[in-house]
Amino acid sequence: MKIMLINEKTDHVIETFNQLKRRYHHVQIVNVTEDEQYVARQAGEYVLYRVAGARQRPATTLNELPFAPDYAMSYTPQGELRVTDMGQEIATLQLIDWQKQTVRAIKYMVAGSNWQFDLVGERAAVIKRWIRDERLRTIMIRLTQNNGKSVKKLYNYDSDSQQPVSLSFLYDGKLYANETDYLTKACQDIFDTQDIEILRYLG
Repeated sequence: MKIMLINEKTDHVIETFNQLKRRYHHVQIVNVTEDEQYVARQAGEYVLYRVAGARQRPATTLNELPFAPDYAMSYTPQGELRVTDMGQEIATLQLIDWQKQTVRAIKYMVAGSNWQFDLVGERAAVIKRWIRDERLRTIMIRLTQNNGKSVKKLYNYDSDSQQPVSLSFLYDGKLYANETDYLTKACQDIFDTQDIEILRYLG
């Protein structure tokens, strides 16, 4: 099976797909977007990360969040809900509906800095999580694939750099040094075959 990788920047998806189908017996479109609002737009398209349509799924409510009932809450000028403990801000909540108090995301705060950001769904389940270091560099993104398995995208930095020098992926308990190896294994699991070849058309 040939896997044609695409994302939201890929041009001429159908034309390329039809060309590949004329050359190979079995080609599958796999979208590796991390856009939480993305929904499949092509026939036979498979969205690898389960963040598509996150805003359409039920959000969590305030009483399902992991905060003590005695924490203080107040609205910010941006319409978010600030959570404080003994005067210290510990989180800011992004609301979908302030009247129903439904929460879309939680920004965990330390000394005014957002070190963890959770996109949440029903019963406060974490759909996607970002972790930052003390220099506010993203060091990890954790999300769940359509096959239910968790993947951690790890950002590797030189000591003084703000941009990552490489990425690695922790999937199903095994560390992969590059995205192609990880995606090959993930597609083997998803499509239940060892015969996977990645064709990259990521734009």
